[in-house]
Amino acid sequence: MKTSPEQDLLFDMARLFRKYGPATFDALAATISSPEASARLSSLLRRSAEIARRSGVTTPVAKLSEVERILERLKKDEPEKFELLNRFADDLLSRKRPVSNSELAEAARELGGRAWSRDSRCKITASLIEKLAELSSEAIQHHLHRFRQSEDADRSLAAWAGLIMRDAPK
Repeated sequence: MKTSPEQDLLFDMARLFRKYGPATFDALAATISSPEASARLSSLLRRSAEIARRSGVTTPVAKLSEVERILERLKKDEPEKFELLNRFADDLLSRKRPVSNSELAEAARELGGRAWSRDSRCKITASLIEKLAELSSEAIQHHLHRFRQSEDADRSLAAWAGLIMRDAPK
């Protein structure tokens, strides 16, 4: 999915939701909905851009993470693998997938990667994605299916409590 820099900026702002909370976002939405506040915000953004230009900033600093570098290479060279691994990597990094760092590191090591549970999640994910990218598309699908199966296993506290209570003497 290709997004514009303006959309990327809004996504970055949305990531601050946890830091500032819903009340702050509601207040900001109410504030910028007035024409006066909208004009002030527009003026502030234009002045900030002008100051940045005068200080020599012409383009954003694009520092790609290791995962992004791997995915960019795949996008150009092997789009089918890119499609398979892009969402998977996003889900891992955003923690949408309930997989621990230990499980990720173990999966990366099984494929020949160098990852340890004490490494950052980004580093572990990069190692795993790099090793998965070396496989055929069919093998990638097999490994992704395996991850989905492990996620489907209910390891929640409620499931454990139910299991313990079911086996408890009555």
